[in-house]
Amino acid sequence: MKKRSKPVFNGAENLAAFVYLCAISTVMMYLLCRDYVVICTIIMTVLSCGIYMLFYSLRSKKIMSFLAFMGLFAGVVLLCSSVSAVKGQIALIEFIYRTSDYFDVLLAAGTIGLFSLLLTYPVFYFSVRLPRRGFLLLPALAPLILSSRTIGTLPAGLIAFLAAGYFVAAMGVSHEEHPDENRYVEDSGARRQRLAAFGIFGAAAAVLLLLIPRSDRTPYSEYLDAARFSARLYGRQSLSNFTQSAAPNMGNNQPADNMLFYVMTDTPRNVITQSFDKFRGKDGWTYSQKYTMGTSDWESEQRLLNYNKLGADLKKAAKNGALADFADELLQLPDIPSNRAGSTYMTIQVVDGSNTAVVMHPSGTFDAAIQGYTQPTYRNGVDEIYTREPFGVNPTYYLQFYGSETNPDFARYLSGLSSDEYYALLDAAVDEGVIERETARAFENVYADAEVYLDEMLDDAITPRIQALADQITAGLDNDYDKAKAIEKWFDTDGFYYDLNFVPQEHTAEYFLFKSKRGICTDFATASTLLLRAAGVPARYTEGFLVKTDSASIDLYGRYTVKADQAHAFATAYVPGGGWLEIDGTKYATVVSAGKQMQRVIFLVAAVLAVVVILVVIFRKKLSEMWFGLCYRFMSGSRKIRTVYLRTRRVACEISGGDPKSTTTGEVRQVISRVLSMNKEVSDITDAADALFYGGGTYNADVKRLFRNYRSIRKAAEARK
Repeated sequence: MKKRSKPVFNGAENLAAFVYLCAISTVMMYLLCRDYVVICTIIMTVLSCGIYMLFYSLRSKKIMSFLAFMGLFAGVVLLCSSVSAVKGQIALIEFIYRTSDYFDVLLAAGTIGLFSLLLTYPVFYFSVRLPRRGFLLLPALAPLILSSRTIGTLPAGLIAFLAAGYFVAAMGVSHEEHPDENRYVEDSGARRQRLAAFGIFGAAAAVLLLLIPRSDRTPYSEYLDAARFSARLYGRQSLSNFTQSAAPNMGNNQPADNMLFYVMTDTPRNVITQSFDKFRGKDGWTYSQKYTMGTSDWESEQRLLNYNKLGADLKKAAKNGALADFADELLQLPDIPSNRAGSTYMTIQVVDGSNTAVVMHPSGTFDAAIQGYTQPTYRNGVDEIYTREPFGVNPTYYLQFYGSETNPDFARYLSGLSSDEYYALLDAAVDEGVIERETARAFENVYADAEVYLDEMLDDAITPRIQALADQITAGLDNDYDKAKAIEKWFDTDGFYYDLNFVPQEHTAEYFLFKSKRGICTDFATASTLLLRAAGVPARYTEGFLVKTDSASIDLYGRYTVKADQAHAFATAYVPGGGWLEIDGTKYATVVSAGKQMQRVIFLVAAVLAVVVILVVIFRKKLSEMWFGLCYRFMSGSRKIRTVYLRTRRVACEISGGDPKSTTTGEVRQVISRVLSMNKEVSDITDAADALFYGGGTYNADVKRLFRNYRSIRKAAEARK
C-alpha cells in the first residue's frame, strides 16, 4: 500500500474561537479587574482576537508562527518586567492573586498582555494547528483555578458563558484533509450543521454575557449594603447597613464560599458586625431602640477597659501590702504575665465589593481608623461600631484591641463578688493609688450598664423550662465566669448536632433545646443567650464572622481569608474581670458535615464513573457502533456515505493490518472480497464513495442499503475473530 501524505487541517471557524476568547477574557477580568470589568474585557478580547488572527495567518508556516509566539512572549515578559520594576518585584503576582482588591492601570496592562498571549495560543493551537477538543478545555482551567484560590467561586452565569464559549469553539475546530490523495469535497450538510450549532451556542453565549449579574450579593453585603445616615451621638436605626432583625433558622442552609475580606493580625479573633437584644420566636431576634444610639468619643473609655492589666495591677498592689480587705483573695490568684496586658492590632481588607458603614471588629476594640475616611466612628451600647456614611467600596481599616485571652482566675474572682464588693474594691484601688479614678469609672460604668441590660432583657422568652435548665447547668457555681463557661460547654454533653440541612418544625428555643437538639449557629447562639440570662449573666445575641486559623485559611501573604460561609452567630456575655466574652456553644456540637455528605456523594459518583469507564473500555467498540447507528439517521446523505466508507475501511485495515490513512477504496474492496467473500456489499459502499470523492460531490446511492451492508460486513469480521 502506498503512503499518503501527512494530513493538513483546514476549515476552522474563527468566529467560534472569538466567542471562546471573549468568554475567557470576561471571566479573567471579572476576577482581576472587577470594578473595570467591561472596559478590561473589551481590551483583552480585542487583543486576544488580534493575537489569534496573527497566528492564524501563519498557520501554514510552523517556524514563523513559533517565532511569532516567542517574539510576543518576549515582549510580554519585557512589559511585565517593566511593570514590576515600577511597582515592585511581586506587584504583578500580588495584583493577580488579590483579585480586585484594588485597580492599577500598569498592573492591569501587564496582566492583560500576559493572559491574552498565554491563553490565546492554546486556543489557536488546539482548534487550528492540531484540533483536539479535549485539550481545548485547557485555557478555561486558568480562570477556574484562579477563582478557586481567590474568591472561591464564580457566578453561575459566568461559568455557563465559559462553557458555552468552549462548546462553540469545539464545534468550529478544523478538520483533517489529505491533499495528495483522495480529493476532499466539502460536506455542505455537515458545514450547515456546524454553522447552525455555532449560531445556537453563540446566541446563547451572547445572551448570557448580557445577563450576567455582578456577584456582590454576599451575606456581608446583603445586610451591610451601602446606605446614608446623619456629631457625637448617632443611632444605628438610621442605617440600612444593619438588619432590623435576625431571622431564625429555616433549614436547608447552603452557605456560599465566595471571598469577603482578609484579616491581618498576630492575634486572630472572630469579628463582630451587629448584636440583637430581644427574641421573638419565629420572628427571630430584634434590637432594642434604647441601645441603638452611639457616641463618637467611645475610644477614650474603651481604651481603659484592659482587664488583664487591671488584674495585674491589683495583684501587684496586694503583694505590696495595699488593698488589705481584698489582699488574701488577690494573693491566691496566679500572676498575670505582663505580655498579656498589652494591646494588639488587626487590619481588615474587604474585597467583595461591599460599600458599608459598619466596622467589623473583635471584642475589646478601642480604636478604629478607616483608610481614606476622616469622619468619626460611633459605638453604641451593644458594641456595634459604625460611621456616618459608607466609607467606600472594598475599604481597608485598622483596629486596635486588647487581644490576650481573659485570665480565668481573675475573672472568677471578680465575677464572684457582689456588686457592693466590686465597687468597694475599685474605690479602694483608687484611694490607694493603684488605678486612676477615670479607669475605675470606666469599669464601674460597664458593670452598671450590664446589670441594667440584664434586668431589661428578662422577658417571657425565658420560659420556666429554660429557667429550670439554666439552674440545673449552673448548680453549685458561685461566679458568672464559671456559669457562662458551663453553659457553653453543656452543648458538648447532651447530644447536640450542627446540621446545615436540618429543617426545624418549630422556631422556638425550647424546640431546639429539648426536642430536635439539631440546628445551626443561630440556634446555638439563641439558646446560649437565653440560658445565660436565665442564669443571671448579662448576654446578647451577636453576629459576625469566624476567623479560622488553619493552614487552608492562610493565603500566600500570611493573611487570614474570610469567606461567606464563615458568617457566624454566638452569644456575648458580660463577666466582671473579663468584659464581654464570646460564648459559642456551636463549637462543642457534633458536626453533621455537609462536607462529609459531599464526600460520600463524590465517592459514589467517582465509583459510578469508574465503573462506566471500565465498561466503556471493555465494550468500546460495541458502544461506538451503537452511537454510530443512533447518529447515522441524522446525518446528511453525503456524510452518511463518507462515514460508512470510513468505517468499512477501518474493518478492512483491522483484517489486513494496514494503515487506514493510506488505504484506497480499491484496497478496501479487495480485502473485504478476498477475506469475507462479501464483494457485492463492499462494492456498493466503495462505488458510492468513489462517486462522492471523484464525481464532483454527486452520488446516487441507497444510504439505508449501504448501512445494512456495513453492518453485515462488521458482523462477518467479528465472527471471523
